[in-house]
Amino acid sequence: MAGYGSEGAAFAVVLFEHIGLIAAIGLACRMELVGGDEAGTTIESNVAAVADGLCALIKNHEASASPRLDEHIIDVTLALMFLVLAGRHDVAKEWVAEIAKRLDYCFKTKSKFPVSTDSLEDLVELEVNPKESTLVEKLMGTSWSLATIAAWCVIFELDDHYAALAQGAAGPYAKVCAQLWHPTGEWSGTWYFGGSLEQGEAEAPYVLLPSTADMRMRMKKFLERPEFDWVESSPTREVGLWALDFVACRHFRMPVPASAWYRLTVEAQ
Repeated sequence: MAGYGSEGAAFAVVLFEHIGLIAAIGLACRMELVGGDEAGTTIESNVAAVADGLCALIKNHEASASPRLDEHIIDVTLALMFLVLAGRHDVAKEWVAEIAKRLDYCFKTKSKFPVSTDSLEDLVELEVNPKESTLVEKLMGTSWSLATIAAWCVIFELDDHYAALAQGAAGPYAKVCAQLWHPTGEWSGTWYFGGSLEQGEAEAPYVLLPSTADMRMRMKKFLERPEFDWVESSPTREVGLWALDFVACRHFRMPVPASAWYRLTVEAQ
């Protein structure tokens, strides 16, 4: 079972692969340089068409709110960024709320949660032996998903959903180490070729602060740190190919840097 949905784990794996693919295509369309009014109209039309397809995919499949591998948060983040930039704030907000609700439930019940190892073999083993405590504890050890969705709850002012995750992280699933990964220094030297995850810094544990106001302040201070400014240091932005950075995230399975989506707070309102 893929979380609350009726589809299996295998279906969820394929579903998130497509969500990430469509999101990457959408971001490429949205970030394309405009070369005149006619080109601008074409770009807007393309963005709208891709956004319509992504919204339909999310709404028509309940499993879209139940990531089964922790790396699925890469696809979710790409999709959320695209939806916000495409003006589909309501769909993005509702999706985050549903994912947050299910994450809280899955971690509390220790079932159907995103597998931290991102291993299909481990996912299958968990499906076969869902009550094996040692296995469950191992596969719930760390979570990009928990930290990322909590931060998106802050972005969309989903205070109640954030509070549920913060309380869960402080109590029922306190052993789950929420974390984010931030590229640093000469990240562009490996970004487009793989291996970047071996560099950078892990923000672990990523403590979910008591209030969204506290979290918002932490996110603001993070954006003021130049050593983590992935956006401004991108070589592709200077030549109009910024979408390539996000395509690389999906292709090489690297978390989308918080430097890119933390700053969407204003756009999401």
